[in-house]
Amino acid sequence: MRVFSEVLGEFVEVPEGRIRVVSLAPSVTETLFYIGAGDMLAGVSSFCRKPPEAAKLPRVGGYLGVNYRLLHELAPD
Repeated sequence: MRVFSEVLGEFVEVPEGRIRVVSLAPSVTETLFYIGAGDMLAGVSSFCRKPPEAAKLPRVGGYLGVNYRLLHELAPD
């Protein structure tokens, strides 16, 4: 599926099927769980505390200090 990325200013291809996401913001993590997409999360930031299910996921650090080795191992889309 092609979607427009405002950040990149161009269309990008988003793979069909199961998508793996690593959230680096608590608000994104909470929103994904709220809309029923928590199963997409492969990892979260060190600051993600809610919902309790987020505590069970690997922590890749914060927005400015990411553990790139772990991020690579989690293989997000």
